[in-house]
This record gives sequence, C-alpha cells and structure tokens, in this order.
Amino acid sequence: KRTPPERDGGEEEDLAPVRVRTETEMAVSMPVFLLGSKLSFAPEGKDWQRRLLLAELSCALFLGEGSPLYADLYDRGAINRSFSAGVTDFPGGGVCCAGGRCNDPQGVLGRIVDAAETFRADRETAERFRRLQKAARGNFIMALDSFFDLCHTQADGHFMGFDGMEAPMIQ
Repeated sequence: KRTPPERDGGEEEDLAPVRVRTETEMAVSMPVFLLGSKLSFAPEGKDWQRRLLLAELSCALFLGEGSPLYADLYDRGAINRSFSAGVTDFPGGGVCCAGGRCNDPQGVLGRIVDAAETFRADRETAERFRRLQKAARGNFIMALDSFFDLCHTQADGHFMGFDGMEAPMIQ
C-alpha cells in the first residue's frame, strides 16, 4: 500500500476571469454560447462538500429549468431546450456554467447579468431554496438505489476527505 502522491493543483487563482470573452466564428445554424463563473471551495473535507452542495443548489435556483429566469428566457424564445446550467468541481474550486444554442447570446448574457443583480434581494428565493434542498435530499435517497451513483458518492468522499453518505444532513 503506497501513499498517494500529493496533489498539485497549481497556484490559487483569483476569482476574476483571465479573459472576459472569447468568440469564434463558425458555420453553424444557430450560435452556441457558454458562460461561467469561478467558485472558491475549501481544498477538501466537509467544508468542500458543503460548498459544492450550496453551489449546485444556487445554480439550480438561479438558472435551472425550474427557475423564474429560465422560464422567462424560454417563454421569450431567447433560449431553447438546449440551455442547461450546472457546477463542475475540482480540488479547491469549481465553475458554474450555463449555455446552449440561441440566436442572441449577448442578449441572454445581458438578461442573466441583470437577473443576478436582483437575485439576492428576492424574498421568494429562500422558500424556493428550501424546496430545492428537499428535492436534492430526495434525489440523494433515490440515488442510493443505483450502484453507479453509490460508488461515485463513496469515491468522491474518500478522495475529498468526507463521508459521502452525510450529504443529506448538511445544513
């Protein structure tokens, strides 16, 4: 049994983006866009797990299919079913990404930025967050029936220094 090698994720990055915008012209029927925001996490352990869960719930609350912003953009025809949002994590951080195909990526980006300004002040947000939290707990319990999901949860916990089965109890 060998000691695992020490992880080297490089120097800690600033949360400001290296580039604000990158654009490539291609022959496609509809433009494709992706926007992202850097997230700061603890390197590992329960704090990492808590921040990851919080980031996932916040991303779903703000940009998920059940969010008012998604409904507004979809009803206006600004986005279609290709639009999705989610969090990707790595030791010490993560990225919240959203994107899809649409005719006016700049307009969608502007609407998302405007909505982010009022997101924190929305009184209904806390109640929607509690509903999403309950749904996440239910999804976790349902995932216990999947061998793949169970192994993934245990492996994540082992390598990131927490007990993956404690996720539903995190406040």
